[in-house]
Amino acid sequence: MYQGPIAGGQPIPDSPVRQISDASPVKGANNKAMTCGPDAKPVSFVAPANPGSAIDVLWQANDRNHWPHNTGPMEVYLASCGSVPCDKFDASNAQWFKISEVGKRNGGWVQQDQFDGKAHSFKLPSNLARGGYLLRHEIVALHLADQPGGAEFYPACIQINVGGNQSGAPSPNELVRFPGAYKDNDPGILVNAFTDAPYKFPGPAISKLASSSNNDAGSPSPSPAPSSKTEGPAQPSPSVVPPKNGSGNCKPKKKRAVYNYSNDYIPSIPASALEPLLDDFKPRHISRVMARMVKPHFH
Repeated sequence: MYQGPIAGGQPIPDSPVRQISDASPVKGANNKAMTCGPDAKPVSFVAPANPGSAIDVLWQANDRNHWPHNTGPMEVYLASCGSVPCDKFDASNAQWFKISEVGKRNGGWVQQDQFDGKAHSFKLPSNLARGGYLLRHEIVALHLADQPGGAEFYPACIQINVGGNQSGAPSPNELVRFPGAYKDNDPGILVNAFTDAPYKFPGPAISKLASSSNNDAGSPSPSPAPSSKTEGPAQPSPSVVPPKNGSGNCKPKKKRAVYNYSNDYIPSIPASALEPLLDDFKPRHISRVMARMVKPHFH
């Protein structure tokens, strides 16, 4: 398990979560903090993973309580670090491709799981080429998004190194940059989130490289109740936990490392699967404004 560093604090030596300076949500699709969070800086640790690794990401508040929002999508992107080690890679040069998106499901927003203390589960593409990548996990809180500029973005970046002998790569037309991938008037960003209307995800479609199991199209569902916290700097903290069989949520029996991100939210990553280059890399939660800890878990 990896715990993320506190926003504005000191990096944690064995955490792959990039350090940010502020726990507040990112406002505005053209904000430079859209990449990995406010003033995000590389960290020295890069977590091992494998193609097809299952990842759970669990966001928490800065005080380590449950995530305070339940309305809006979660999206996951990858960007190759190329020939530059990921602990040195400048994220402003990243070209991202989407591997997962979840919106509405089973009568409400999937973000409700974070509100309830449950992780977002997804997998790395099974044919993903070996090499270093930034994994960008993002929560978009839409409780105030019916007004221009009301959407709150919570991006967080984790440094991983993928082993194996695969060679899959995204198509050039699937690559986007942050900022640049979203516009403030996109249908999925300027939106009344409390309706039964189908949700249109912002950004590109999921890369063909990724499994369709990572996609939740956002079908119509009853209007979800608004989050108990609708104003102020809600800062998420993500945790990453890979299950032993690569599916479902799991609480790792061993904690390897934890990283803190922002002042209000904390991510973490357990690492049981870190043993053999991490057969399963499964983060629990990660958000742009994480204050206390991020726990990535691998089993």
